[in-house]
Formats: sequence, structure tokens, C-alpha cells
Amino acid sequence: MSSSARHHLLLCLGTGPLQQGQTPVDVVRTREYKRARYVRADAPDAEPFETPFVGEALLRLYPGTFTHVHLFGTADSMWDTLWLHLAGAQSSDADETRYLELHEAVKARTLAAGHPWMEALCERFGEAYGVTAHVHVLPLPKSDAATWEMLRRMASLENLGERDTLSLDITHGLRVQPLFLLLAARYLMALKPGLTLHHVFYGALDLRQGGNAPVYDLRAHVALLDWIEAARAFGRYGDAAPVAELLGDHQAKRLTHLARAVQLNALRDLREDARQAAAAYARDSGEAPVPFTMLLPALLELPRTLANTEHTWQAKMLLAQRHARAQNVGLGIMAAWEAVLDRVALVYNLDDRGTQDAAKAVTSIATGHPGAVRAFYDAALPRFTTRTRTGSWAGWKGKGTADVTFGQVAETLRRVRNAIAHADEGLGKWEFEPRVVYQLMEEGMLEYLMACLSHPEFSRLADKLPDWRAALRT
Repeated sequence: MSSSARHHLLLCLGTGPLQQGQTPVDVVRTREYKRARYVRADAPDAEPFETPFVGEALLRLYPGTFTHVHLFGTADSMWDTLWLHLAGAQSSDADETRYLELHEAVKARTLAAGHPWMEALCERFGEAYGVTAHVHVLPLPKSDAATWEMLRRMASLENLGERDTLSLDITHGLRVQPLFLLLAARYLMALKPGLTLHHVFYGALDLRQGGNAPVYDLRAHVALLDWIEAARAFGRYGDAAPVAELLGDHQAKRLTHLARAVQLNALRDLREDARQAAAAYARDSGEAPVPFTMLLPALLELPRTLANTEHTWQAKMLLAQRHARAQNVGLGIMAAWEAVLDRVALVYNLDDRGTQDAAKAVTSIATGHPGAVRAFYDAALPRFTTRTRTGSWAGWKGKGTADVTFGQVAETLRRVRNAIAHADEGLGKWEFEPRVVYQLMEEGMLEYLMACLSHPEFSRLADKLPDWRAALRT
């Protein structure tokens, strides 16, 4: 952590620890209130620290770690007891009077963050522990509005820098507060990606050993949230960076390579890469982190789907649909057009459509320009029902629905693909507005193309136009 970065400890305060039959005056006189001896679970032989306030135990058990402390509690949390504890055994009459006044305010639930007594509490806390302290008084979550306000206050941390570190304590507080505190921290990390979540402390009072309550760091368990987020990024967007960052080994390199190939539509070797990745994940899963093995089915979905395709055009079409679901429509259009061309090339056994004549002929056939091909598409393949007007729907004025042919859909796909590839609006501005393209996708254009390319009749295309070179004359 750099010298300018700060480490924030977020604490939830419980209610005051008065014992049965005890009064505030008794507490002032005897200083007897509920305490616990805390010890670090990772250092059980270390000296324990006794306190009524787990936050103090953390500051003593992890000296010099935290620069800022944020105290969260409701109006009836143990603010009064904390004040008296900070005052120490040599407290003045003014300290004791303030405690009694705070106790009445806590009892009446009238405290708020801006109250002068709370400001004084922050100042005294900071002086006692050498940190900058902040107080956050939370509403009780009795309604949706109050719940959202509690989350808003938890996420409104003072002095929070872009690359600071957060640590949480979830030992005390109203039952929902520790959960919401964790959610607020995750929200802040989403807003400020440079933030780091370091510790998630839990003082296990119910697991005392020899009178000592172990303080556990649950960060490893909370890390499952990182894995879920990483799997979602990969599953939805093909972004392997979060998973790779968590893995940090050869599996990460394999996953990164595959994801980059997907993002770049580098499909020539994608199916073989997918087969190798699926086999490797299954083979090495026993040595991987537990969260990775839990999320492995989701991570394997893409490799297995692509690896199980018979032809490259099928992989490209499935990838196009995946891009579209992830709202990467531009990549989906590009992959879908390549799938159409590959399917036509397969019919004519054109292993290499890279030559100029072959590329021109395949494009002409795909879009139904030769009369024989156009007639074949009209008779053999289903039609696409749409309300979207484009320049490829000849003779349709955009009223009601249109039943258009495969060749017309392929021509629109080609035009949109070219407009995307060349960052150009194309022949007709209205034709390539995002609204138009997305509406076609929502109407199922990619699913329609997949159905046509998979249609048994498509393989008979060469019966209608035996020599692909004839398409060069149209």
C-alpha cells in the first residue's frame, strides 16, 4: 500500500452492554460492563485483549494497520458505553455527566451523526487509537426506503480514495447490518475498481476457548463473491481477465487465450482451442481453488458448446448468438456473416474462399443474386417475419409485417456487417440506426439464420447452381 493510500476499518456497533439489574449510575461507579477477551484465530498463543468493544480489540490485535475507522450503529447502539470506555478509569465529572446524557439520548433514540456529542466521540476515539474516526447513525430497516437509506449511508464513506483498502468487522450490530455492510463495500468496489477488500473480521463469541473469543478473518470465504463476479463477466461478455486474475496460473493463460479469441472473432482455430481448454479444465480441476471448481460448469459452457460443433460455420453462428446475448451486437453481426459465407462455401467444398473469385461468388450466392439461387431460397427455406423496415425488403413499405426470404436477410446482414466494419452508415442512414439493427436481433434474425443454415435443403443448393463460378456473371 502506497504512503498516500488509506486503510478503512468499518465496524458495526451493538447495543449497550448493561447487565441485568444494572443502572447507568452503577456503570459509572463500578465500570463493570460486559466484556470479552479476543485473540487472533491465526495466532491463538498471542496475548488476548479484553474489551467491551470488538473494534478496540482489532485496533490492538492489528496495530498500525488502519488509518480510518468508520463506526456504524443505530440511534440505540452502545455510543454511551463507548464514550465512558474511552474516558478510562480517570474520567472527569464532565465525562461521567456526558455518559449519563448520552445514555438518555440512546434510550430515547434521538442521536444523529451531526450531534455535537457524536462529533466529540469521533475526536476522542481518534485520539485514543491514532486514527481518523467517523460516525454513521443508521435508520432501522423497517421499510424499503429506510433499507435503501441505510445502504446509502454505509456507502457514503468520508476520505475514501480511489486506491484505498477496506476491512470490515461483522461481529455486532443489528442482524442485517453486517450483510448490508458487505454489500455496501462491494458496491463501493464496483464504483472504484482500485479499492481492495482486505479483512472481513468476525469475533466468534460463541466459540470461546479457554475464555478467549477467536477473531476470524473470513476474507477467503467472501472471495467467493469475486469468483461469482468473474464467472459472470466471462459468461456474459467473454471477459476472462477477472477469472485469470484470481487463478494466476497456466489455467489463467489458457482461459485468457480462449476469451481473447472469442472477443476478436479469431475463429480459425477456435474449436480446437475450445476442445483443449475443456479437456484441460476437467483434468486439472482437482488441483484448482474450490471456488473455481464450483464455477467450472459455467466456465466450460462456451468451450464445450464450440468444441461439439461439426463445422466451423456452426461454431461461428453459435458464437454470434452468444455475442448478441451479451449485447456485443457488432461482434455478433460480424460472426454471423462469416458463418453464412462458410456455410455456402461448405456446400461447394470451397476449403479456401480467400481467392477473389471465390469470395465474390460465395457472397453473391449467399445473398441470392443468381436467379436460380433466389428461386431455391424462395421455395426451399422458411421465411423471416419482421416489422422492421430495411432497404433489403424489396417492395415493402414498412406497414404491418413482412415475410422475407433468406437471401434478403443475408443481404441485410451483409450491409450491416460492412457498415460496422467500415464505421460507416451505409447506403441508407435509417437502415443502420442502432434501433433498426437491435430490433432485427430481438425479432430473432440470428435464430432464423441458424435455422436456415441448418435446414436439410440447404445442402441441395449446389443442385440448383452446380457451378459456383456462374455466380460471377450475376
